[in-house]
Amino acid sequence: MYKDYTCIMMRYVVLCSIAAAIFVQSPVAASVIRDGNKVTCGPARFEVLSPSLVRMQYAPGGFIDSATAVVTNRSMRDERFTVSNTGEWVRIDTKEMSVFYKPDSGKFTAANLLVTWRNKSQKCQCMPGSKDDENLGGPFGSFNDIYRLTAPGEKMPDFPSGMLSKRGYYLLDDSKTPVWDTKSNWIAPRTDKAAQDWYFFVYGNDYASFYKQYIALAGKIPMIPRYAFGAWVTDLNFEYHDEKIKEDYLYSIIERFRKEDIPLDVMVLDFGWHLYGWYGGLDWSPIISDPKKFADTLHKSGIELTLNDHPSCGLYYKDTRISDIIKKSDLVDPAIFNVEQIDKDWMFNTDPTAEGQTQKWFSTEYDDSNWHTIAKMGRWESNGFPGYDGIGWYRKWVEIPESFKNWPVYIEFGGVSDEYDIYVNGTYITHYGSAGKSSNRTLTSTDITHYIKKNAKNLICLRVNNWGGNGGMTKGPVMLTAKAGMPNVYFNLARKQDAKLWMDYHNSIMDDGVDFWWIDGDYARMDGLNSQMWTNKVYYDAQQQHTGKRTLIFSRYGGPGSHRYPAFFTGDAYSNWKTLTSEIPFTIKAGNTLAPYVTHDISGFFDKLTDDFELYARWVEFGALSPMLRLHSAHENPVEGNVRLPWVYGKQGTDLCRKFFKLRYSLIPYYYTLGRQAYETGMPIVRGLYLEYPDIEQAYRFDEYLLGESILVAPITSPGTNGTATRDIYLPPGGWVDYFSGKVYNGNQTISYECPLDGMPIFVKQGSIIPKQPDMDYTSQKPVDPLILDVYPGRSTSFTLYEDDGSSLDYKNGKFARTAVTLKQDAKKNEYTVTIGPAKGRYAGQPQSRSYLITMRLGQRPQRVIADGKSLAEGKSDTQSWQWDEVNKLATIKLQTSSISTKQSIIVQ
Repeated sequence: MYKDYTCIMMRYVVLCSIAAAIFVQSPVAASVIRDGNKVTCGPARFEVLSPSLVRMQYAPGGFIDSATAVVTNRSMRDERFTVSNTGEWVRIDTKEMSVFYKPDSGKFTAANLLVTWRNKSQKCQCMPGSKDDENLGGPFGSFNDIYRLTAPGEKMPDFPSGMLSKRGYYLLDDSKTPVWDTKSNWIAPRTDKAAQDWYFFVYGNDYASFYKQYIALAGKIPMIPRYAFGAWVTDLNFEYHDEKIKEDYLYSIIERFRKEDIPLDVMVLDFGWHLYGWYGGLDWSPIISDPKKFADTLHKSGIELTLNDHPSCGLYYKDTRISDIIKKSDLVDPAIFNVEQIDKDWMFNTDPTAEGQTQKWFSTEYDDSNWHTIAKMGRWESNGFPGYDGIGWYRKWVEIPESFKNWPVYIEFGGVSDEYDIYVNGTYITHYGSAGKSSNRTLTSTDITHYIKKNAKNLICLRVNNWGGNGGMTKGPVMLTAKAGMPNVYFNLARKQDAKLWMDYHNSIMDDGVDFWWIDGDYARMDGLNSQMWTNKVYYDAQQQHTGKRTLIFSRYGGPGSHRYPAFFTGDAYSNWKTLTSEIPFTIKAGNTLAPYVTHDISGFFDKLTDDFELYARWVEFGALSPMLRLHSAHENPVEGNVRLPWVYGKQGTDLCRKFFKLRYSLIPYYYTLGRQAYETGMPIVRGLYLEYPDIEQAYRFDEYLLGESILVAPITSPGTNGTATRDIYLPPGGWVDYFSGKVYNGNQTISYECPLDGMPIFVKQGSIIPKQPDMDYTSQKPVDPLILDVYPGRSTSFTLYEDDGSSLDYKNGKFARTAVTLKQDAKKNEYTVTIGPAKGRYAGQPQSRSYLITMRLGQRPQRVIADGKSLAEGKSDTQSWQWDEVNKLATIKLQTSSISTKQSIIVQ
């Protein structure tokens, strides 16, 4: 919203320079009132929250002091500033910034408001109404709208503005956001439409300081359950109830993962889990015969369960909760539920020579007694006419129920293939065009009020013209209703009573064993409210309150405030190299907006990809080293075969997924510690290089990222030759070790890196300690024992491992442990000292002892290894020992089991 335009700013620079000289000597005018951290100038008020954060409020209708849907902490304050003015301008100076405002000049504009600060040695000046051309970008809501990525020559659309800028500032505009009403304990829309409510942050190139300021103002990023760092797989993308599928199919997926030795933690069921498909509902599909038993079986296999939910679909009128809704809420128009099913006992006849119209088969006088009787409407192939393609006619006499006495009458057909005409009592009403392959999502609603008699039987007739098979009714409903359109009930989650009732129903499903919800859409309507953000909050809070445990959702990003409700998925993307390429900067820029937990549809959504293993492989590799790993597509069902499963690609698929899934699982102690860092500091797990190297221009130009401070990842995003790809990679200053080969590269240079299909450019910074765990089928299978410590010498360093119970909310109340691991390097003696522990802190289920396995990449074979003053034997042993791998220059040190309260020291000479 701000930019330093030299020509525009010149008069402000001059003015402010003159004003600055005067302000030093000038007292504060009487019209300017300072009260603690607040400076009030009529309807304008400035609150100094910290030296680098000032709230600016213009409120002719009265100042707002309550929290909002975005800003949760109103207790921040800082009085270390000065105020001065000349009678025309007021100036507020903190240690980090200066704010100039012209009192009695109305709402904030470029003519009356100026903010100045320093970014390193450069003086920055900003005013309202301008853009920032150095903004580092943020995520867009979803890939659903990015359909043109498949077109030749099309480029990725520009990313919207994020919260980080090379100019070192961010303006949060909270002007329209609903405020928190303490009486109702819920949000309410703002009444002062002219109000401005801004928060101006300055941070120079210290991006980490911004994150800390922002979470202090708008809330922390909660920790997610430990299992969420494991691998996820989705199935049941569409409705297949007619195929008589059972849950054994879903069990077989888990069994296959275990058989192939590929770890897995989460099963995601798309909307095929419930009965009504796109019409919306919460009744379990017959595919799951016993939901609680199904969830219990998954849990025994170490699998957590999440279900897809479309809040914008509401509840279908057939859902078993409808009668309860009528009793408990004001959501229902009684007319909606005047419904009469008419899907049974139709008469049917084929019309291969198209003579039905000329013979008036639609007439009330026509005798259809020799036609075929259809017990229940459906495709004519399943009703005795396999292989027929052409025109078919349906006739049924219907008596309008007494309940429609005071209401209009609509007839609805939920999917007829391909095109059809409707006749009522011999009169042609209307024509509907081709529904084609998407006919299962087509609903027609026709007003027949003026063509029927309510006290007599009425003839309904359809003439269906089909091409290509599967003719006639493809999906329900077939019914009469008193209201046009599907008679669903819609819950506005911005209304407290709606949100409670909606989530009460969802909580009852969680009682069946569901662990969390996948929120595919939003439905929260209030002026100024981001519907997606609030929908996310409603689900997240309800889950956590109901279970009393740590939770998560996965939903689309909903702007400021969303960081409090992780995690986020990026929507339905096309399966091509362009999409994969765009997902790298998307993930980085999501971190710019405090969204550290991002999950993509690994390998994309729309295309099968079974003929492009290289793209599948590169996407899996990226997924394994991204915040979250989830296999998902449109082709995930037992009829088509789930094309994201590793074995679809044969042995090469299972081998590659096994390798990279295991790599991810080995790093979970590192990931989990980064999750705690995100909670405490706001710093994302995936970090643009500029977060650690803000003064280096190359850090802004390469689509590669850091996991924490120590691991650099540069995903392959273009096809290679025979699977081997080459890409340019920038290595920041310092030494960098190729994770797979062990080769050491000097930093502060760009290298051309050649990568085989089963490899990935991953580098570890010299002077790093990476905590890892042994192989596991799922994250909670067993305690982390031994704890593996990958030590990369190069400089003295340290890493503090974070651990807790992985599932409760106790992490907020001090129930966790930290274990410091240090490396002291003495170059003169060619000696390395690794010190472990002791663990500080306690939590439920904490192991009281463990063993350790230390690996160190060294230039030459050590002469000896000393553990707590005793020399260790070289060679394989069940007790303490060490080994040397000459090929990889790798020393492996095994330490026996000991108390976590014991400090251990290992010297390598």
